[in-house]
Amino acid sequence: MLFVYTYTCELPFRIMTLDMACSAGNLHMVSLLLIHFEGGASVRNIDGLLPLHFAAVSGSRGVVDLLLN
Repeated sequence: MLFVYTYTCELPFRIMTLDMACSAGNLHMVSLLLIHFEGGASVRNIDGLLPLHFAAVSGSRGVVDLLLN
Protein backbone atom coordinates (compact mmCIF):
# COMPACT_ATOMS: atom_id res chain seq x y z
CA MET A 1 0.00 0.00 0.00
CA LEU A 2 1.30 3.45 -0.91
CA PHE A 3 0.69 6.38 1.43
CA VAL A 4 0.78 9.95 0.18
CA TYR A 5 1.24 12.49 2.94
CA THR A 6 0.87 16.22 3.02
CA TYR A 7 3.20 17.88 5.46
CA THR A 8 4.48 21.29 6.36
CA CYS A 9 8.10 21.88 5.53
CA GLU A 10 10.35 24.89 6.01
CA LEU A 11 8.88 26.52 2.93
CA PRO A 12 5.90 28.84 3.46
CA PHE A 13 3.42 26.36 1.97
CA ARG A 14 2.40 22.73 2.21
CA ILE A 15 3.90 20.28 -0.27
CA MET A 16 2.51 16.89 -1.23
CA THR A 17 4.71 13.92 -2.03
CA LEU A 18 3.90 14.24 -5.73
CA ASP A 19 4.95 17.88 -5.62
CA MET A 20 8.26 16.92 -4.01
CA ALA A 21 8.95 14.28 -6.66
CA CYS A 22 8.18 16.82 -9.39
CA SER A 23 10.44 19.40 -7.78
CA ALA A 24 13.25 16.87 -7.65
CA GLY A 25 12.71 15.84 -11.27
CA ASN A 26 12.31 12.21 -10.16
CA LEU A 27 10.58 10.78 -13.22
CA HIS A 28 10.36 7.24 -11.84
CA MET A 29 8.76 8.35 -8.55
CA VAL A 30 6.34 10.69 -10.33
CA SER A 31 5.28 7.79 -12.57
CA LEU A 32 4.62 5.58 -9.55
CA LEU A 33 2.73 8.28 -7.67
CA LEU A 34 0.52 9.04 -10.67
CA ILE A 35 -0.54 5.39 -10.76
CA HIS A 36 -1.49 5.35 -7.08
CA PHE A 37 -2.51 8.97 -6.41
CA GLU A 38 -6.14 9.52 -7.36
CA GLY A 39 -6.50 12.65 -9.43
CA GLY A 40 -2.78 12.70 -10.04
CA ALA A 41 -1.56 15.74 -11.90
CA SER A 42 -4.84 17.66 -11.59
CA VAL A 43 -4.84 17.91 -7.78
CA ARG A 44 -3.88 21.34 -6.47
CA ASN A 45 -2.10 21.73 -3.16
CA ILE A 46 -3.32 24.01 -0.38
CA ASP A 47 -1.76 26.99 -2.15
CA GLY A 48 -3.48 26.19 -5.45
CA LEU A 49 -0.34 24.91 -7.16
CA LEU A 50 -0.30 21.87 -9.41
CA PRO A 51 2.51 19.30 -9.58
CA LEU A 52 3.13 20.72 -13.05
CA HIS A 53 4.14 24.04 -11.49
CA PHE A 54 6.82 22.33 -9.41
CA ALA A 55 8.12 20.34 -12.38
CA ALA A 56 8.29 23.45 -14.58
CA VAL A 57 10.12 25.52 -11.96
CA SER A 58 12.64 22.72 -11.45
CA GLY A 59 13.27 22.57 -15.20
CA SER A 60 12.49 18.86 -15.41
CA ARG A 61 11.28 18.46 -18.99
CA GLY A 62 10.73 14.72 -18.64
CA VAL A 63 8.40 15.19 -15.67
CA VAL A 64 6.60 18.07 -17.38
CA ASP A 65 6.01 15.89 -20.45
CA LEU A 66 4.75 13.04 -18.27
CA LEU A 67 2.29 15.30 -16.44
CA LEU A 68 0.97 16.80 -19.66
CA ASN A 69 0.32 13.40 -21.30
